[in-house]
Amino acid sequence: MEMREHLENIRAACAEHFQLYPCDRPNCPDCVGERRVLRLIDKALAACDDGGWRTMESAPEPGTVVLLYAPSYARRVVEAHRSINGKWWTMTGHHVKFPTHWQPLPMPPKEAPDA
Repeated sequence: MEMREHLENIRAACAEHFQLYPCDRPNCPDCVGERRVLRLIDKALAACDDGGWRTMESAPEPGTVVLLYAPSYARRVVEAHRSINGKWWTMTGHHVKFPTHWQPLPMPPKEAPDA
């Protein structure tokens, strides 16, 4: 099962829960938490739709290695990290100017079972 399918199943289960157990209390902590989960699922689904690319406003803390998209950089997509002064650097020490998007590094391939 693909990630998108898992997320859609979770979203459907949450929506069904809201229909079966409606709550009329304003600011109910349970409902606030459930609505937050739905918003997070929607963001994850949107990330699935655009290949995982995210705007720079949501970039992780300095030191986290990510894939970076910078149209002005020769290779455009590069593995990089942000320094504590906010500049982006490739793993070989080149400064990447004006990145527009980032995404987490993909998971490594699953090990093939021993034959």
